[in-house]
Amino acid sequence: MPEASNLYLVVDASVLRAAGTAACTRARNSRDVLEGILRNGHYVVVTRAIVQEWDRHSSYLGLLWRSRMMNRRRLVTIPLGTSNIRGLVLQYAPADARHVIEKDIHLIEAALNASEIIFSLDLRARGHFSRLTPYAPDLCRVVWVSPEVDFQVCEDCISGQTAELTDYTLKAVLERSAVST
Repeated sequence: MPEASNLYLVVDASVLRAAGTAACTRARNSRDVLEGILRNGHYVVVTRAIVQEWDRHSSYLGLLWRSRMMNRRRLVTIPLGTSNIRGLVLQYAPADARHVIEKDIHLIEAALNASEIIFSLDLRARGHFSRLTPYAPDLCRVVWVSPEVDFQVCEDCISGQTAELTDYTLKAVLERSAVST
């Protein structure tokens, strides 16, 4: 895992959309994660697809956070490399998961070109990608945490405690689901 002071994170539009002033757990945790990223000086990696998704799905508070991150030069646009992850994942994706995987593969591509950490509320996508780890070894390293259900892990990550993240890689998610079935 990379040093906490140099984290380059991927933030799904679901987090920007959910962040708000409402008292519900989802809004509060999403807001706190975004504020923690800003407060701790982390970078957020964006691609054209991520920006387009943010443009369509951000809440007012999400837009304010994005503006503050831009002003501090903490948003880093990266070109996607020549990774074959998209083709590999789509080759093995089951038909019933294909739409979800195609919708969020850009998060995986960005994470693999950054600190390999994704903040997203989409647990369904996390499950689909975890089931593809046997076919796409690069997926095994990706950490996918949800501010709603993994809030303490998100907080630990943001505050620099990245050693504990191995339990939240897509491979570990698959292993936990195999044990629970």
